[in-house]
Amino acid sequence: MRISGKQLRRLIKEELSRHMDEMAWGGHIGLAQDEPYPNNPDYVSGEVASANDAQGSRSRATKYAQSTAWADRALKLYNNLPFTLWTAPYIGRGKTDTPGEGNLDALGIRPTIVNYDYKPDAYRVRSFPLADSLDKLTSLGYDVSKVSPTDVVVLYTSASTDKSVIPSPWMIFHSFFDSDGGQGEPPDLLRLVPSWSRSRWAVNDNLAPWMTMYSARRDLIATQADAVAEAMAQELLDRRGFHLAPENKRGKPAPKSAAKSIELIKQAGDEFRANAPGHLITVLVN
Repeated sequence: MRISGKQLRRLIKEELSRHMDEMAWGGHIGLAQDEPYPNNPDYVSGEVASANDAQGSRSRATKYAQSTAWADRALKLYNNLPFTLWTAPYIGRGKTDTPGEGNLDALGIRPTIVNYDYKPDAYRVRSFPLADSLDKLTSLGYDVSKVSPTDVVVLYTSASTDKSVIPSPWMIFHSFFDSDGGQGEPPDLLRLVPSWSRSRWAVNDNLAPWMTMYSARRDLIATQADAVAEAMAQELLDRRGFHLAPENKRGKPAPKSAAKSIELIKQAGDEFRANAPGHLITVLVN
């Protein structure tokens, strides 16, 4: 049976659409909580807040994590990933709480920030083989019945409910790459992005005037760590990948070194896309 060029293009378009639908955000696989404080109103459903956070934070963050706005944004951004990604919001403890007493600690999967406790192995992002972690997720109350061993599950927590850092789909990925706490490259991130020791220096805040994501357009990039984290988030979540404007607001072209910066970020993005499938990634968004 012969088909016309028009029919072939339509079939290709339908297949690509179906393929991308299968590689989008799968959804939240549930909400979990840390047992010592299950009814504390200062602990957030979907994120984790410090007991010192303002009253009412639970309601705001709960509504956001379960809102159509969060889901719409996740579908738009995560649809650019070449794998199915599931999210696992977590209710737990914030940065002021005693470590070692929660369910994530007991399971060995709690992400932390070294600035808070000065432990050499405390990093904001951690990764584990997903097939070996499904029972841990089940024990936390998550529904993993639809999760494939080749998918990616991101269990995210936060130590703040400030509007500027509340865990959005973009901020979760930003936090993957803004994660070393001044102690060097997180070992778990290096397993996903082997070139990170070099790539993490590929972009600095001097490039911010030519960067095109929301934070750059609003002049919110103030540090080198923020700049490279935003570059990686854009590389993975924007259909165009990491890119720069041809000119800044003053009409000045980007420096010649920018081409090398883009090359290194794209290499790191390719590594993450290739290595992330089949992993549970836990991250502290703050």
